[in-house]
Formats: sequence, structure tokens, C-alpha cells
Amino acid sequence: MAEAYGYQSKTQKVSLKTDQTTQANFTLEEMKKGTLKGTVINKTTGEPVTGASVYVVEDACG
Repeated sequence: MAEAYGYQSKTQKVSLKTDQTTQANFTLEEMKKGTLKGTVINKTTGEPVTGASVYVVEDACG
């Protein structure tokens, strides 16, 4: 498996031979970026929640 911050991780199978070096090359694709925009709404009243904060949490891939 190859992984780098900001890129999609990639896995590939490799055959290993005794007492030999095996090389595996990976090409990783950059993760898409975007903007999050919206309003937090009170489920009961349907009104906007004043001062609400939204936190975006990264996953293991960035």
C-alpha cells in the first residue's frame, strides 16, 4: 500500500522471490478539494441555529 497526505491511497499485489529485491511503483491521484457552505437548522423549529459551528474531520486518507 502506498499513501500520502492529500492523495488517494493505492494497493497492489506484488510477487516476492527469496533473496531478491522487488520494486513496486505507484501513481497516486490527488484528492479532490472543495468548499463546504450551508446553514445549521433546528430540527424541531426549522429555524437557523445562531452561532452554530460545523467541524470537518479528515479521514485516514486526508
